[in-house]
Amino acid sequence: MCIKWTCRKKDVYGVKECTSHDIKDEVVTRLLIEAYKYYIWVCKRHENNGAEYCKSRPIKEEALEKAFVRALNELIGDKERILEKLQSATVSEITDSCATAINEVNAEIEKLQEQMMELLMKRNNGEITDKEYEQQSQQVGMKIDQLLMRKEEILSEQGKVQLASYRIEEVTKLLQTGKILEEFDRVMFKSLVRKITVLSNKEIEIEFECGITVRETL
Repeated sequence: MCIKWTCRKKDVYGVKECTSHDIKDEVVTRLLIEAYKYYIWVCKRHENNGAEYCKSRPIKEEALEKAFVRALNELIGDKERILEKLQSATVSEITDSCATAINEVNAEIEKLQEQMMELLMKRNNGEITDKEYEQQSQQVGMKIDQLLMRKEEILSEQGKVQLASYRIEEVTKLLQTGKILEEFDRVMFKSLVRKITVLSNKEIEIEFECGITVRETL
């Protein structure tokens, strides 16, 4: 039994799905308990239909905030090992690989564009018929389109890698300061946390954007 909260738009704990039952698209919701003036997080299915439909219990937002503070301080306390792990990441190698792949695709596109110009000249000189030109230029055009799609995929991957690199740098800077977090920082949470997974009513797993995960007891 677990509830999974994924920070999609960096909304306070981000809400995605509850996996304590078969329906995978249940939304987790944040509720204000007016009588006591505090917020809880609960599966929408549990809220609407009761515990018999989803046994995941509501969790106080304050408990999640405290767990985040503890998890972050654990990373800071073990910063030497964590920094070594982060520094071993091959982000720069992947970035270089993407750049090389883009250059190769650009070179292929340039060759095909030259072929397209040659076909046009052949048609104008009467070396090939209009029908032959249309067929051959269409084939070359399809190859160019495929390469452009491939280039977009590589650029997208490169963007993700660069974002991961930035997040690793942010965590590295934080760990190097060695400054213990004394209270919950919402901005820091949004910046550093990818998702929280509730493993049970007493244990959660916090996954940071840099890829490190920490388990905490509620």
